[in-house]
Amino acid sequence: MSREVIVAIEWKTPRELEKRVDEILGWSTGVALFPVRHHSPTCARQLERWLRKTKPTAILIEGPSAYNDRIEVLSDPEHVTPFSLVATARRDGEVVGRAYYPFCDYSPELVALRVGKSLGAELRFIDLSFGERGGRHEPIDDEHANAPEETLGSAEDGPLARSSFTEALIAESGCRDFDEVWETLFELRGWDLSPHDWAVKVTAYALLSRQGYSAKELEADETLEREELMAWHLTDAQKKHAKIAVVTGAFHTVALRESKPKAKSHKDAEVFLAPYTFPRLDALLGYASGMSGPEFYQLVWDHRDKLTPFAHAAERTLVEASRLARRDGEILGTADAISATAFATELASFRGRPHVGRVEVIEAARSCFVKGDTGLVGARVQSALAEVMRGTRVGKLGPSAGQSPLIQDFNQRLQKLRLPLEHGRPQAQELEIWKSDLALSRSRFFHQTNYLEIPFAQKQRGPDLSTGEDLHLTIEHWALQYVPEVETRLSELSHLGSSVEDVAAALLVKAVKEAEGKSAELAKSLLGGLVMGLHGHAERLVPRLAASMFSDDDPISLLSAAQLLRTVLKGRERLSASMVRGLPQLAQQAYVQGALRLEKLASVSPDRIDQVLEALSGLLDVALTDAKLSPSRELLLDHAKAARDVARAKSPSIFGALDGFLLQLGVGNLEALAKHLESLSRGRTKHDGLGAYLEGVLAVSRQALLGDSALLTALLEHIEKSEWDDFLASLPSLRRALTRLTPAETNAVAERAAKELGVSKEDATAMLAAPPEVVSRLSTWEESYVDAERAWGGNP
Repeated sequence: MSREVIVAIEWKTPRELEKRVDEILGWSTGVALFPVRHHSPTCARQLERWLRKTKPTAILIEGPSAYNDRIEVLSDPEHVTPFSLVATARRDGEVVGRAYYPFCDYSPELVALRVGKSLGAELRFIDLSFGERGGRHEPIDDEHANAPEETLGSAEDGPLARSSFTEALIAESGCRDFDEVWETLFELRGWDLSPHDWAVKVTAYALLSRQGYSAKELEADETLEREELMAWHLTDAQKKHAKIAVVTGAFHTVALRESKPKAKSHKDAEVFLAPYTFPRLDALLGYASGMSGPEFYQLVWDHRDKLTPFAHAAERTLVEASRLARRDGEILGTADAISATAFATELASFRGRPHVGRVEVIEAARSCFVKGDTGLVGARVQSALAEVMRGTRVGKLGPSAGQSPLIQDFNQRLQKLRLPLEHGRPQAQELEIWKSDLALSRSRFFHQTNYLEIPFAQKQRGPDLSTGEDLHLTIEHWALQYVPEVETRLSELSHLGSSVEDVAAALLVKAVKEAEGKSAELAKSLLGGLVMGLHGHAERLVPRLAASMFSDDDPISLLSAAQLLRTVLKGRERLSASMVRGLPQLAQQAYVQGALRLEKLASVSPDRIDQVLEALSGLLDVALTDAKLSPSRELLLDHAKAARDVARAKSPSIFGALDGFLLQLGVGNLEALAKHLESLSRGRTKHDGLGAYLEGVLAVSRQALLGDSALLTALLEHIEKSEWDDFLASLPSLRRALTRLTPAETNAVAERAAKELGVSKEDATAMLAAPPEVVSRLSTWEESYVDAERAWGGNP
């Protein structure tokens, strides 16, 4: 192996290997093979030169053969790259996998299509589509809501990168990884070679790499199955053409002549064209079927006719990266960009590389732009460089592409649901979702469009199945308007699926994956799935949500999840929640797990106080009104008391809320709460602690301040006996607390205050109450309130 490695690095090929490679390529025969790497500008350049010289009458290209009836659309000059073919795999009508075939200007496959069109050659894709391959997409385990697999339709770099030959190359060459090996040997050193010499070197590399794999391994990853179809297309094309060019990934090229031809039927193949973006391409290129940094290689391609296209791309990249880093606060100027460019050039020369590569650009930026703290500054420079190398280009399809399947599906759904198609003024829709299946179908469709941020349907009022509010109402009121932005948004989403429902499901499952271990977020996704009519996905969420409740240590998250699940049960008829098994047990478990962690409430950050109060209110409501879902009284009391003891020293708001919580459960009395209020009116808490405590109490027990209340008596005594300055300082927090009362309750408190303080009812009302919108404008006080909460907890 060592001899082969040295030979490859020094660009010398043993005679027997060169002979075997020439036999594989067959450039002196009627069927000539050309090896490629996807998204390689050097490969694209060499392929273009070779095709224009050889002028084949047919060009067979690795790509999904299910798209052959529309293949001419891909070479439309009105298309702006990047764009992608998208293939989906389904099982029982549900998307279980999605593969992308991206095209850039420098993608060899697109170059072959464009050159072939100019030559008048027959163009044909010869690979299986993603959804046609056997042995993939095992049944989804119902225990998990797995995201549909997203991959590349053609991913030959994986076998090349993992081969034992590549590992030896990396070790012998001093390169860090496969990408650097490839760039050094084939991009930089290959740029100035002839197409023949370049193809020989790449084919030799692929041949030596493939020898390390067994037939069993190649069968398991479907390589052999794909090559059988490629060989069949080659044999079929020979019936009509005497001069054929075959363009495939190098890993396939070395095996095609020995592959057994075998036709395949297009079973359930679904392939469509969609716009793409460089950021998405860059993210997917971590996938191993192309080189990351698409904007850098686009610059190389755009200047391929210059003497030094790589140097030009490096200079442009470093200048722009310095500008972006300067925008982020780095002190960089033109001189830094010039020195970095010179550094990259010298580094490439020192390494014996004829051109500046991506690796040299990255190292030059790190060496010349990072000044000071290598952590902070280095991160900013790295971020700026990554942004420039990634690029922001967004593809656009010309008219020949027609409407994307997603736009077609959207319009078909409008027709099926008898909804307006034309642009124009907003149109009202009233949906009696409790009575009409058509209305329910429309509602689910509208919720899907909202989830996808398609600006088509806006809900005005009506029962809210997402929050459980206004469920007594019978009609949903929507405003519909088909505006141009609808198609724009659909185009942006078209790479995710061919139907609105598919795309909504894809984004829902993505959200689930990102919410791993967060019970509230998972419950929100489950409810969202039901509202949108995606019951299969919602049901697979149940075991995942159940598991998260034991690992989620956040009581707010758990109690919020419980409330959301309770909402599902309240609206279960129209949500068709009965289709999802285990929801009542899941809701009860969420309440129990939340109650078990009540002690942790006092440790939450001050900006989450409102969430704590809401969570406790919900827990209290279920304890008082729904025995089937509520934790046991003993469990609630034990943990609420323990939580109150912790909160006493950390947070007056939560301390008050737990006092009110226990009071509503029949534990404690108003006299005890009055003493707590009185103790908080002294010392460091006298300005904000009293109001915070009172707000906590009222959030869960408004009755505590009504009637002949000892708590109200203590509050009025504080007002009467406080020093004027202290009273004024505490007034904003008191007013905030009293906004928890209804207008009628505020009026009752004002009457009692007027009587006790000897003032008019109007004055008492003005003093104690202020509209919520007024209190919300007290931003300065709000900030001090949060600071006081931190100080109270010992975290200044």
